Amino acid sequence: MKSIRLSTVILLCVIAGVAGALVALGVGTHRLPLFLTSAQAAAFDQAPFATFSPIVDRAAPAVVNISATQKMKAQQMPDFFNDPMFRQFFGNPRNMPQQQPQTMHALGSGVIVSPDGYVLTNNHVVEGATGVKVSFSDNREYTAKIVGTDPLFDIAVLKIDRTGLTTLPLADSSRVKVRPRLALVG
Repeated sequence: MKSIRLSTVILLCVIAGVAGALVALGVGTHRLPLFLTSAQAAAFDQAPFATFSPIVDRAAPAVVNISATQKMKAQQMPDFFNDPMFRQFFGNPRNMPQQQPQTMHALGSGVIVSPDGYVLTNNHVVEGATGVKVSFSDNREYTAKIVGTDPLFDIAVLKIDRTGLTTLPLADSSRVKVRPRLALVG
């Protein structure tokens, strides 16, 4: 009998917890239902916020690929190569072939923020780069100059020699709104 009471109390606590979570989330107070039938979903697909296609169509011309190259110096010989014991077993390290400088490549994306060729990207993509290229989706490619970087915020500004570019304006973050996606039923 005691175990039945304990399981009843546990069940009531679980139900109360779920009900409390639903009230906290405001499930009963939304104008839009949390779950939609297929017919309701079709009606919502006509709404401007239901699809990202118009946003992608507007933004795509302003999104670019960033390709950065960096020449890495050959590694220096550690001091222990000069140790007589090392030379006794391995010979003179000076006769070893020298490593050639390596070229490192980094890829990333960026956004054109000014019609006269300013591009916003991540600092880690261009950090230490000796050459930077900006490529458009139509295969146009331009050499870019690094105008400024901020490693703390991982942001960099590039400049390409091109005007009349489609831009993606920066938003005022205090005015940005997020609309939730709704789950579909049936």
